[in-house]
Amino acid sequence: MHILINYLKQKTMRKFEKYRENLQIVHEAGTDFIKSYSTLVAKIDYDERTAEVAEWYSMTTTKHINYACQKLGLTVINSFK
Repeated sequence: MHILINYLKQKTMRKFEKYRENLQIVHEAGTDFIKSYSTLVAKIDYDERTAEVAEWYSMTTTKHINYACQKLGLTVINSFK
């Protein structure tokens, strides 16, 4: 897991085995995000081991977020009401 975190912090794009075409980790403006299709859907905080989701998304996008977090060992934090 530590190797994966270091890889992600290198300002690269990372795709996952599952959902390969529609799910990525991208680095923008100094921060890593989970990207589903063309939308940045969760902000990653490696120090806190979390991914913050700021709004409600469809079932498919929620599956993408949960899958990425499970693979990266992150906890999903829903900050929307």
